Amino acid sequence: MSFDLHKIEAFKSVMIQKNFTATNNTWSQNVQIPFIPDFVIVKNVNYEPTIADTAASYLIVSDTLSPGVPIANFSVYDANATPTVAVSNPAESSLFMLRKPVTGDLPFTITSTLAGTINALNGSISFQLEFIKMMVLPEQKVY
Repeated sequence: MSFDLHKIEAFKSVMIQKNFTATNNTWSQNVQIPFIPDFVIVKNVNYEPTIADTAASYLIVSDTLSPGVPIANFSVYDANATPTVAVSNPAESSLFMLRKPVTGDLPFTITSTLAGTINALNGSISFQLEFIKMMVLPEQKVY
C-alpha cells in the first residue's frame, strides 16, 4: 500500500533489535510514539543466525501490534553449514491498522512453524517499525 505523503500528519520510525542467547525467544522493547498511529508498517526484517540455530521457518508475533496474526517471518536454512544462511525479506513489508496508543514496552515473540517445537534462537534480529498517523481532511463537496 502506498500513502499520499501530503496526507500524513505524523510519522515515526523505530528500529527493533535483539541478540538471542538460546534461552528465550520473547522480549520487550520500549517504544514511545508521541501520537496515536493509524498504521504500522513492519519492514527490513533481518535475522543473522549462528551455527546452533535450527533450520526452520519462524514467525514474529506482537499481540500489541496485530493480535493473533504474525507481523513478519523469516527462515533459517542449512544451520549446520559455515557460514549459516538466513533468508529474510527486507524488500517485503507488512501493513497493520492500529488506531490505538503505542507507548511503553512492546512485547515480541518468535515462534517456529515446526509443529510442537520451540527452537531457542542464538542469532540476532533487527526490523523496522514505521508508525503513521494520517490527516483528517474535511469532507469535500463536488458541485
